[in-house]
Amino acid sequence: MTTPTGLPSNSAKEQATAKSTSPQSKIGVLMPSWIGDACMATPALHALRQTFPDAELVGLMRPVIAEMLADGPTPFDQQILFEKKSRPGLATRWGLVPLVRQARLDTFVLLTNSFWSAMLAKLSGARRTVGYARDGRGWLLSEPVPAARDTHGYVRSSPVDCYLELVQRLGCEGSDRQMRLGISPADERSADSLWHLLDFDIGHPTLVINSNAATDDGRVWPASRVLELSQTVAEQLGWQVLLHCGRGERQVANDIAMRANHPRIGSMGAVDDLPLGLTKAVMRRAHMVVTTDSGPRHIATAMGRTVLTLYGTTTPDWTRTYNVPEIEIVAPDVPSSDTLTPRIHHLGVARVFGEIQRTSQRLKTAA
Repeated sequence: MTTPTGLPSNSAKEQATAKSTSPQSKIGVLMPSWIGDACMATPALHALRQTFPDAELVGLMRPVIAEMLADGPTPFDQQILFEKKSRPGLATRWGLVPLVRQARLDTFVLLTNSFWSAMLAKLSGARRTVGYARDGRGWLLSEPVPAARDTHGYVRSSPVDCYLELVQRLGCEGSDRQMRLGISPADERSADSLWHLLDFDIGHPTLVINSNAATDDGRVWPASRVLELSQTVAEQLGWQVLLHCGRGERQVANDIAMRANHPRIGSMGAVDDLPLGLTKAVMRRAHMVVTTDSGPRHIATAMGRTVLTLYGTTTPDWTRTYNVPEIEIVAPDVPSSDTLTPRIHHLGVARVFGEIQRTSQRLKTAA
């Protein structure tokens, strides 16, 4: 996602407010496809609800995004679920057209940059369609927002700012960058069951380690480093260590826990079901989280946890959340002679453990 050329001036905001959505109108929001991006969209959703408390918010999203947003502080009044590929009971992208037209949206905000989403907006029947004017799609939108460019192409910036800029075009105030998620009592009970299964003490400090990435292996910290860090934390700090995983990473997390063979090191993969609600509850009760730049990192920051983020192929500017406290640990540059080893593999355990110790001490001092 790219940042626009700048925030609206006061006069631009006044004009946007003057033609803003009436309390009875319907605002459609096409949510990002990925968990991390959807987390970073929650400040924009909050701004919409604060500005238009009586408007009907209609969210278009993948089921996994709906699962993550469940029980959150800014619920949609209506959800339209879809997937890229055909699945029973779900619309495909192009199957959204009649559903969106039936929704009779007055305003449609696109939190994605794809051409197909702009075409969907064009066909939606909405009077106002707002999104970024990039990749040749500006002509499809009633209010295309310029995206900043430099000599290298589109300027990369935090999606938090980009999403807020889009809703500012509707007259929303965009200074609150706090990400927000919620959890249900059932999510908490699932975490209780996991703690019981692992013989963890809910009152004892727990470090959650997430070394997964859905789309980029270059973001993944090696399992050997995760194992070494887990053992170091359990033995030197006496903390519990929980290895976070989804369905696709279950075996890796379970193998690390088995190799550690330590009573204070366990895998989330020990339970059969791994819903996103469990991830939210696990992150909420963590004392600290060490994570790669991936979806669970954003869930942890939205839950207000102390997060240490390991960066490999990405940099903090690309996905900055503005949530504090968050410690950014950027992997060192790869030697020019090494073109095969991912950059994150050059990030050592000693450096990460040192940051854990320093952060823990700061938390104790501030308490």
